[in-house]
Amino acid sequence: MLVLIEWYDITGVERPWVPAEEAHELDPVVVQTVGWLYHKDDHVVRIASSKHTDPETLGNINVIPRGCIASMRCLEQICDGDECPCLS
Repeated sequence: MLVLIEWYDITGVERPWVPAEEAHELDPVVVQTVGWLYHKDDHVVRIASSKHTDPETLGNINVIPRGCIASMRCLEQICDGDECPCLS
């Protein structure tokens, strides 16, 4: 199942010293990640952005903690084959 996950990622500053006001204004960023769902439990969701013809082989894995997930939804197939408007 192909899914779109929106999740909160860490934001940081690469300098050794930061004014308190600037640090206070930092917020996590919302990231969108698309992939094939292959595992979920109470703690994490695991997706692969690449699949091999061997169903036991996955590529480009993301493991996203449940506490970071803002939303997750299935992506439906909108077309198939050579007549797909996405391909023209």
